[in-house]
Amino acid sequence: MNLFIPSGLKLEGEGRNASAGNGLPASGRTELTFESAPATPLALQIRCPGWAAGPVTFELNGQPLAVSGSPGSFARIERTWKAGDKLEVSIPMNLRTERAGGYAGQAGDILRSAAAGRVTWGGAEIRRAFPLSVSQTCQ
Repeated sequence: MNLFIPSGLKLEGEGRNASAGNGLPASGRTELTFESAPATPLALQIRCPGWAAGPVTFELNGQPLAVSGSPGSFARIERTWKAGDKLEVSIPMNLRTERAGGYAGQAGDILRSAAAGRVTWGGAEIRRAFPLSVSQTCQ
């Protein structure tokens, strides 16, 4: 699992079906639900983004999993999945600012930027900045 977007997975011939929901970036959580799965093991490799503010954590059917989720790595979860299994992935995010020709705020993988500059009007120099609304991204 590399991209955290709403999607589906169907492995024909294996009888595995799963769907991925997404609460990112609003909640910092996303989930993968198995709709059907044969009684054979399957290993998932789940990306732990480098921008994560701390270790990525995992819960299976509401119970914490002891899996290492260091930012910038992949976590491996291998088990015999069952229909109805729900794997929840929690990615800690923080708000950080960047300066790159203007101003930018980044929450998770969402970057919002604002232009900043100077305008001369009527002989007076006015500094202007277009507001940055990160709260819309982080809600």
